[in-house]
Amino acid sequence: MERVTGIWLDFDQAFIYHLQKGKNDFVIVDSEVEHFHLVGGSGSSTPYGPQEAVSEKKHLERRKHQTKNYYDRIQAHLKGSLEVMITGPAEAKVGLLNHLDKANDRTFNIHPIGRADKMTTNQIKAAIRDFYKQRS
Repeated sequence: MERVTGIWLDFDQAFIYHLQKGKNDFVIVDSEVEHFHLVGGSGSSTPYGPQEAVSEKKHLERRKHQTKNYYDRIQAHLKGSLEVMITGPAEAKVGLLNHLDKANDRTFNIHPIGRADKMTTNQIKAAIRDFYKQRS
């Protein structure tokens, strides 16, 4: 059995499970993507005075760069895999699929799986093992 990989991810962490005959590796990648809760700027004590607005563009640009860095770190763990199964609860998996589709040096097949809610590490490992067991 060649090396196959399963990924469960959201914007907090990615759980990467490599399956290979005789050796299985489990890696956790922290996202380091900040979760912003923008609140309005500050007003003035003078009615109709100057107001300071929150720069949403700056926060969105920072999040975009942090997300790309997160996907790059996940992609670095996929070298040497023949197949990659991707699942997770939110839009992070869609972003990773788009990121991997743009990669020029991709040497593996991608199998996107539908929505998967929060799981324990043992549930993630079992789901990935079951997926590849059904395929063989």
